[in-house]
Amino acid sequence: MLFIVIGLCALTFAGWQAFQTLSFLHSAVAVQGLVAPDTPDSTSVKTAGHPTITFKTADGRNISYQQDGMGPTRVGSTVKVLYRPADPVGTARASSFLAVWQAVVWPAVMGLGFIALPLLGFEIGVRGR
Repeated sequence: MLFIVIGLCALTFAGWQAFQTLSFLHSAVAVQGLVAPDTPDSTSVKTAGHPTITFKTADGRNISYQQDGMGPTRVGSTVKVLYRPADPVGTARASSFLAVWQAVVWPAVMGLGFIALPLLGFEIGVRGR
């Protein structure tokens, strides 16, 4: 029973995150960004797992941020960036499935797993010594 409750909580959280993500997508502005080197003196052709992306906002401000959920990316490649005009630094993210939806996907998968295991008959218990 506890696992089902945990699963329902995770699914509720995923639903809230989906609402937040849809709200973000409705108000976001799209621009082209550029993948920057990990460090200014780097000669690497690819970035590490969390590339730095730079872009110019619609009102001309230069913004740089570190993107999660993208993996190694070729330095100098262009990336579509979504952001809210009121807070470009705090809301910028690459327009890729995982970058946009990871806050929904992971709790949803976890919630479904917590619900499915007990319903499929897996017994999960703690044994005392």
